[in-house]
Amino acid sequence: MSKIMSITTTHSFTFLSLKHHFPKLNATITSVGSSKRRTNFVKTIAFSANSLDGIEKSSKDLKSFKTEKNMSLKIFCDRMSQPSRAIIIFCKVNKIDFEEVTIDIFKNQQQSPEYKAINPMAQVPAILDGDFSLFESHAILKYLSCKFPGVASHWYPSDLIERSKVNSVLDWHHGNLRRGSVGVLVSTIFGPLKGVPSSPQAIEDSEKALAKSLSVIEEYWLKDGPFLVGRSQPSIADLSLVCEVMELELLDKKQHERILSPFKKVVKWVEDTRSATAPYFDEVHEKLFKSKIGFQEILQHYLETM
Repeated sequence: MSKIMSITTTHSFTFLSLKHHFPKLNATITSVGSSKRRTNFVKTIAFSANSLDGIEKSSKDLKSFKTEKNMSLKIFCDRMSQPSRAIIIFCKVNKIDFEEVTIDIFKNQQQSPEYKAINPMAQVPAILDGDFSLFESHAILKYLSCKFPGVASHWYPSDLIERSKVNSVLDWHHGNLRRGSVGVLVSTIFGPLKGVPSSPQAIEDSEKALAKSLSVIEEYWLKDGPFLVGRSQPSIADLSLVCEVMELELLDKKQHERILSPFKKVVKWVEDTRSATAPYFDEVHEKLFKSKIGFQEILQHYLETM
């Protein structure tokens, strides 16, 4: 995929998709001063669109996946999705062969009839293993851990007590850490880009909710070891929660540091998990890292025209 130096037909297609999901962009472009500045702004958006399209991988188009018979396991995902990244990293680390089928959530592909036949909830990720389909990322991680004999035991321990500890973190995750991180991202980035005015109070409240969850990780889940629930090696819970924390990379540097810097154990745990899953961790997060630049540029231009 070529780098963005000018606006091409391909980039314009994704740009139109961005405008559909972030309607304020249209008004923002119109209000951006001179013609030259508008052109530069549209180039910035096109750069973001390119990032959201992701890096060229071996992913297959959704409409053609049913004809592919070379791999039994198919993962339907978008690398901008936290749980999608966790599953891809898990499979790469454990040498599980799979076919990655990209479901572009910024183009609403998760709402297509073809995908809803696999996941009626219309969310990513989901898997298809032969004729068996499964959604919900924690369920998928557990299934893959048990299905493939080559998966190291530390990911999902066979010991009942140790497995129950891992399950307890996974059950805690979605009602706490995920709720907090999504709240911050919506109030700071996605809300304003969808035309929902952001307020300092909303940002403050969402950051407090997130800080509460990070405090629980710092003071309880990490109190007995480098990884969650006192383990010496990462489990599927570590991978799932760290990918959640990594979504905060979309924030600007100042806000990101303000939120995470008080939690020294959390910061080290993220880095330890990153190291334990290298080189796949950074590879799978590359789309997120590239998208941050575009999102922040768009947001800044939008805020300047308010």
